[in-house]
Amino acid sequence: MLKKLLSGCVCAVLSAVMLTSCGRKAGDVASIKKHGNLVVYTSPDFPPYEFIGEEGKAIGCEIAILEKVASKLGVKLEVKPAQFDSIIMAIASGKADLGASGFTITDERKQQVDFTVPFDRSYQYLILREEDNYKYLEDLAGKAIGGQVGNTGMLLVEDAINKGELKDTKAELKQFKTASDAVLELKNKKLDAVVVDKLVAIELSKQNEGTKAVQLLFKTAEPEHEDFGMIVKKGNAELLQLLNATITEMKESGELEVNLLKYSEIARKLQDK
Repeated sequence: MLKKLLSGCVCAVLSAVMLTSCGRKAGDVASIKKHGNLVVYTSPDFPPYEFIGEEGKAIGCEIAILEKVASKLGVKLEVKPAQFDSIIMAIASGKADLGASGFTITDERKQQVDFTVPFDRSYQYLILREEDNYKYLEDLAGKAIGGQVGNTGMLLVEDAINKGELKDTKAELKQFKTASDAVLELKNKKLDAVVVDKLVAIELSKQNEGTKAVQLLFKTAEPEHEDFGMIVKKGNAELLQLLNATITEMKESGELEVNLLKYSEIARKLQDK
């Protein structure tokens, strides 16, 4: 059920309309309060961070943070689905107040948008068929590797193929609109591995019989962690401050960790139906 809902949602990507076209200044707290809505773009296919719930609406750990932010502002949270690789540019150009889609904080992305403080930390994982035992990046030499377009794991593999550990090994990179689509190709034996963030990998593996999730390691280096944050248009300091305060409060109270476990379980139950 979850896979059907996810694919239906991703296909329903909304055409972007500048909020400023109707006097709405994206990311401006006064404008958000005046118009009564906090608009977020997300690609709802990354459980437990954001995914489609039973009622057909986006739910998840990041959505829970934003619901609290909207409540503080006294406005309605308006969640709009979009392709993952389009969201950063959309936020940078003012098409929504913020983006929340499991974004890894990187120096390159910081040139386009401003990031919140991290709300979670992750590592890159591989989703494999049960019978396969790849563990190191170097084990993927000559293999077909898939993942979601724009994801940092895909960028890592692309870099390895172009000039790193997988250069001249005939390793092949295949990009998909969603990580779920890549896992289906893995199960159909058209891919050898899918690279994706830790919690997403664990959840997708649990939802797809015959697959497993393992941490992606390197023979010559320690695995690097990735910090996840939300994004706003550069210079939207007041909204960023409110987001940071809310994330910090939820971290310190333990609510963030509770939500990660809660939405992991909800995603699992949806898949079982």
